[in-house]
Amino acid sequence: MSDVAQLSEPLSASDNTRSLSSIVIRNLRHNPVVVIGLIVVIAWIGLSLLAPQIAPFSRLEQNVRDRLQPPSSAHWMGTDELGRDIYS
Repeated sequence: MSDVAQLSEPLSASDNTRSLSSIVIRNLRHNPVVVIGLIVVIAWIGLSLLAPQIAPFSRLEQNVRDRLQPPSSAHWMGTDELGRDIYS
């Protein structure tokens, strides 16, 4: 059978899925930059979903009574001159 005839034959759904997955796995195995990029993207998505838990204070909220506080358990990096949490 010629190559042109093989290309024109319809593929079943399982053949398409298998070939696509094998191509993806082969590319991941032979190209570590893709794996690193995928890990970075997943990490950014995870951090964006956890942002309210990581930095619980509003970046705009002012509390003048807590201004210029040193680092503590409430404010990990302290507060600025307007009492805003530096870490947030």
